[in-house]
Amino acid sequence: IAYFPGNIYDESITVTSKFLVYRILSLIFFESIVLLFFKNKVKAKNVRLWIVFYSSILSIIFILLSPYLGFSTTQTTLNNKLHRTEFTDHFNFKFSEMISSGELEYIKKSSEYYYEELKEYYKTEPREKITAYIFSNRMDKKEIFGAGNADVAKPWLGQIYLSRESLHRTLKHEISHIFTAEFGRYIFKVADLFNPALIEGIASASDDSYDDYEIHYLVRTGDKNGYNTDIKALFAGLNFFANSSTAAYLSSGSFVKYLVDQYGINKFKNLYRDTDFGKHYGKNISKLNDEYLDYLKKNLVFGTRTRATYYFGRKGLLQKVCPRYLSNKTDEAYEHISRREFDKAKKIITDMEKSNSSWYLTYGKSICFEKLNQFEEGIKYLQEKGAMFTGTAYESILNQRRADFLVLNNEIDS
Repeated sequence: IAYFPGNIYDESITVTSKFLVYRILSLIFFESIVLLFFKNKVKAKNVRLWIVFYSSILSIIFILLSPYLGFSTTQTTLNNKLHRTEFTDHFNFKFSEMISSGELEYIKKSSEYYYEELKEYYKTEPREKITAYIFSNRMDKKEIFGAGNADVAKPWLGQIYLSRESLHRTLKHEISHIFTAEFGRYIFKVADLFNPALIEGIASASDDSYDDYEIHYLVRTGDKNGYNTDIKALFAGLNFFANSSTAAYLSSGSFVKYLVDQYGINKFKNLYRDTDFGKHYGKNISKLNDEYLDYLKKNLVFGTRTRATYYFGRKGLLQKVCPRYLSNKTDEAYEHISRREFDKAKKIITDMEKSNSSWYLTYGKSICFEKLNQFEEGIKYLQEKGAMFTGTAYESILNQRRADFLVLNNEIDS
């Protein structure tokens, strides 16, 4: 629970002293209740009532104090920070001063356009207006909301949270999450058993676009080049997070798109509320996966191995070494690069590379070599890194980077 901040995939969420204090207080609170409930001597009804009273009072106090302690963000805080407001037929927009009137007009028209598309796709629509919080950049979003790199939807509240620099990629996807609340379960109005592959799969399927490619095309490209995602495992439990985010979103989205296209949206709505493939489709997930793979092979063209490795040749969060520490140290190095402090950035990266490997570290160090006019060292460094990135999303980018250095070092033929 401490490792995953819900289902928000943002490696830059830092384990700070505030984070640790919050988790420790939570553990003390819940463990005290568990101990009280399960000790034999508190079987008496009146004692149990005192436990309920105690836990309720503490919960209320904690909820009221948490915004002042920096543990949560309230609606009031959001409205104060994003105090400009605009309305359309189906949206309430709250945004910062940095967003221009032209940008806002684009956002408003795009949102209403996507709303109509999704209304047709789902054959339903939200009962209330959608509230869209638009942050000026990811750093503001991280400071105010908590997560900077991930755009987020809260279906149970009818709210979406977007950064200005990413909303052109994520706007329709996040709006889609609000539509699924109309047939979602529990207080949070999401998929049965909080299944992340169903939650993100349908949002990806309804958008059907990733970097302006159709998701079936990208998954077929990956499958043809040896990147096969186990669909049955992907839709079981929390295995969604064991894959790289790109592979998980694409594979779940493509499979769900197949189900909706072949069997209709109403059957999927039933599945969303009750994750029993046999009950709603008359076939188990393995059989449906076989049909889906046959469909991909028979009906679709595919791209190159380079394209496949770019989208599928990445590590999942669980496969990475200290991902949050690595992410924040990498951010620190890039901050030095932005301030043209290349020696400081290079030192941080060199220290990190003793125990970690990351394309972003490699790319950042290559920038340092370039800006410090250390071309021969840069060529040697990128050659040494070649084997590490073979067959990954970054292989072709590394080769292009090496070519840049060879040109800078007047080795034109090479």
